[in-house]
Amino acid sequence: MSAKEEVGESLALVVYNGNASTINESGLQLYLVSEYDSGEGLPYAPMDWPNVGDKWGWRTGKRATNSGTFKDRYLYLPERFQAPKDGKRNAC
Repeated sequence: MSAKEEVGESLALVVYNGNASTINESGLQLYLVSEYDSGEGLPYAPMDWPNVGDKWGWRTGKRATNSGTFKDRYLYLPERFQAPKDGKRNAC
């Protein structure tokens, strides 16, 4: 199956750092990330949850297990959930 056919059958295509992840009927197909890699949304953080437009961030650290998964994995809240930097209260 060519890449074009796979994308045509996908429900969504996520491209980050030149790598592509797709969501199709069989589920989420992940791409490999390296240490200190980061991004927003899929495939490692929620997308449009709990509200449409919410962008969750993610980042990996350096330490990995023998099986290749990262010990250090971080999720970042969407902006509307983060404390304001100027000390003012967020209106959620």
